[in-house]
Amino acid sequence: MAEPAALEPEPRQADAAAFFRDSPPRVIIEIFRRLPARSILRLRSVCTVLRDVTSYRPLLAAVHLLHPPQPLICFGRNACPDRYIQLRDYCVEALDLRSDTLRPIFRFTDNEYHNDIANDEGFEPPPIFVFSKDNIHYGEMDGDGGGHDPRLMVHASIDGLLLVSFINSWYVCNPATRQWAALPDLRDCDVIGLYEHVSSGEYRVLYHTGKDDEEASTCYYVLTIRRITIQVPRIPALQYIDWFPRVVSPEGDVLIECENKLVLHCDRIGNLLQKFQFREETPLVRHTLKETLLPHAIFLAPKPDDAIEPPFFQGL
Repeated sequence: MAEPAALEPEPRQADAAAFFRDSPPRVIIEIFRRLPARSILRLRSVCTVLRDVTSYRPLLAAVHLLHPPQPLICFGRNACPDRYIQLRDYCVEALDLRSDTLRPIFRFTDNEYHNDIANDEGFEPPPIFVFSKDNIHYGEMDGDGGGHDPRLMVHASIDGLLLVSFINSWYVCNPATRQWAALPDLRDCDVIGLYEHVSSGEYRVLYHTGKDDEEASTCYYVLTIRRITIQVPRIPALQYIDWFPRVVSPEGDVLIECENKLVLHCDRIGNLLQKFQFREETPLVRHTLKETLLPHAIFLAPKPDDAIEPPFFQGL
């Protein structure tokens, strides 16, 4: 069987290929850290030289280390002004603290919010309910027991990977490459975190199954290596409204969620740097995303036949 032909650059691309082939690694790293992940992935289809350069693991690891962690903000919004058409947009965006710009991570539209009676009566989409400041909770629908079951949640983030659930489907995904792997349904468990198992290099989900057992006794043991405390600055203008501050960077950047649908970005001494106005309640997420293009073995395994593809990237 004939070997597939190697990708060769066109004459106009030869100079670019030679530049990437001959440039010092530091120069290429500085270029890659300024390029969107989508642009770097597209370079792989140009020629063999660029494919090798953009797939070189030490280079990608160096770029990953230089990427600053970006706090995630999620919000829901009505996708259609017609109250009889029950459509809602789900959005998760990363905030670049240096430029105060939002970048979409997840975006998709869904219409399964109400039971048949509610749909027939044309009720408005449900509001956002915030039960915990430690998780994404938005776009809930009534459950059988009268409670609210969150439809989309980001549970953990590590090394550019996100642990996400959508209704009863669980995934680990890399937003930069849009790769994903399906996980078992963990709705009846308390998810504690996502971590890398050092000796095996595997990524594992830490959870316990005593969620609904009132007699169960759960203990957590945490070994603290180092702790840095950064005090949240006092914001006089917010003393008459409910606001929830969160320190989101080692430099002391603070994101503040306000009850009037504002998200404020302040520096460590309380100076307002930027404000973001949303149309609906906007829970902040305690997780940050540190973008990576490094390959992960979890995405190479064949997917089960019954695996459902996540909808997270449909609107990007």
